[in-house]
Amino acid sequence: MDLASGKITLQEVKEYLRIDYEDDDNYISDLIEVSDFYIDKAVGAEYKSKPAYEKIAILVQKKIIKDMYDERSTTVTDRTKQSIIVTTIFENLESAQWET
Repeated sequence: MDLASGKITLQEVKEYLRIDYEDDDNYISDLIEVSDFYIDKAVGAEYKSKPAYEKIAILVQKKIIKDMYDERSTTVTDRTKQSIIVTTIFENLESAQWET
């Protein structure tokens, strides 16, 4: 992932989802964009300028993408929004804006 651009790669997501075919590449690419937008709207984009947040940002984006992929949806489910893991990571990412 290039944290500055906020872009996780298609290959990274496919490896995480354990997908080795190309049939869903366009759909997965859409999920990457939607999840990136969702995270930025939920917590702001300040975390992208702080390398210490890279691993948890990648983790939460992969989880959101997996949930959307499993649901075959381009919207984030209530189950994902209420996930303790997701909300805890969001709180950590959001705290990046108060760091100097």
